[in-house]
Amino acid sequence: MIKMLYLTNIPTPYRNKRFNLMSEIFKDYNIDLTVYYMAETESDRHWDVNLMNFSHKHFIDKGFYKNYKGIHWHFNPKLLKLIKKNNFEIVVVGGIASPTHWITPFLLRKNQCKILSVESNPFSEVRKSKAARVFKAKLLDKYDAFQVTGERAVDYISQISNESGQKTILKLPNLIDEDSLMLTDKNKKEIRKQIRQRYQIKDTEQLWVCPARLEPVKGLDIFLPSTKKLENVKILVAGDGKEKNKLEDMVKTQKLPVEFLGHVDPNQMANLYYSADLFVLPSIQDPSPLSPIEASYIGLPMLLSTRIGNFDDVFVEKKSKNNGWSFDPYNRKALSNILIEISKTNKDKLCDMGKLSKINYEEKFNLENCLNNYAKQILKVSNDCNLQFVNS
Repeated sequence: MIKMLYLTNIPTPYRNKRFNLMSEIFKDYNIDLTVYYMAETESDRHWDVNLMNFSHKHFIDKGFYKNYKGIHWHFNPKLLKLIKKNNFEIVVVGGIASPTHWITPFLLRKNQCKILSVESNPFSEVRKSKAARVFKAKLLDKYDAFQVTGERAVDYISQISNESGQKTILKLPNLIDEDSLMLTDKNKKEIRKQIRQRYQIKDTEQLWVCPARLEPVKGLDIFLPSTKKLENVKILVAGDGKEKNKLEDMVKTQKLPVEFLGHVDPNQMANLYYSADLFVLPSIQDPSPLSPIEASYIGLPMLLSTRIGNFDDVFVEKKSKNNGWSFDPYNRKALSNILIEISKTNKDKLCDMGKLSKINYEEKFNLENCLNNYAKQILKVSNDCNLQFVNS
């Protein structure tokens, strides 16, 4: 049985679902999974996580934590001692954002297989100093393999370190909790009716839903002014953040067809998705967002910034067919033309685009298929690392 550790920052509802199922599936592959969390939550996260639903082996530490300029810093002496003590054959480290991430690979022995999970992409890289890149390259060199959510993460690894770009790559896309988005057809119709009545949206109007924190990286300050000329469109933005007052003033002053809902509980996001005619995400920096994957599961057409990290995975473009529209956030003229085109698109065509999103979801993001494939990749990389273990 291979002892495997997955080190990540905090528990979230979607991670809980993934790790619970991963733990069960891995048993069939003789992999014993344990998850270490650096903290129970972070300052700008609003998830309600029920620890009673955790069926995977786990430990949640209470180390030192600080949110500094939007970056979450964790330092976990107790957790680091456990990592060194428990002698896992495979250790997956979820990122390089904080001291606990940095120290972990230096604690591990040569005979332990070290995998770094990477979600970053060239667009999401904001710390471009030479010293930062050298430091990251040194960290990447400590790992035997890399786990990525999409192809752009591979490009990012190669840019940081040419040598690391030649190492083994495992693919595990960000995965959602499908159960939280399931509704009966009857409930979908009723909820759609209720939501559209609540926000006074006529049957002839399009409802666009944009789940995004009100932060600069989400690109709303660039995107929203381009909606000024739209007719028969209402945009609901679900999220909160430090740009709230600025964006609300912009909408009011320019009379934009936008309403801010504030933070929306993940359990309520399904209602908005099922009520919508279009999913919108205008980010200028976004490593691997879950929201377009959720929208794909629902079967929504997309309006996506080409700068999101998993754009190539969620956007479908096949000859004359696609599942929506894409845009460069900084090309405002092209964006305005696209928005007008969408506003004039009939709902049957939007529905057909949404069906492509759903097909793409089943091909790329089906939870069980992805986790079974991931388990096979873990076994392969364990052989590459020449791990010795006993089947039980």
